[in-house]
Amino acid sequence: MNEEQLFKQMKMWRNWTVEFLRTIPENIADQIPAGHHNNIRWNAGHLLVGWDHTVFPAVTQERRLPLSYHVMFPSGSKPDNWTEQPPTMDQIIMLLEEQPILIEQACEGHLHEPLKEPF
Repeated sequence: MNEEQLFKQMKMWRNWTVEFLRTIPENIADQIPAGHHNNIRWNAGHLLVGWDHTVFPAVTQERRLPLSYHVMFPSGSKPDNWTEQPPTMDQIIMLLEEQPILIEQACEGHLHEPLKEPF
């Protein structure tokens, strides 16, 4: 798979995710199913944070999301522990739409280079 195909795939999967999230009412996004620790809002934020935390430092760039996102949505966190108001689903969706573009800009032409640290 070449670089162009890789970015196209990333954008396709992200678009499907965004399209699905747009179908979910805000009040449903905050419901935590029985037996689980997180809700849809947390999962959407976690998706953002996972990519932000992993990709940008791997190409020696600063993370793009505010620190508050990295506090609310890392692995092991849950909405029950939030101490501040989470971003709205619209805010998360907007960032999910923008992120693949930022990732492509940061990584374009560098995918052949070895990572400084594997992840």
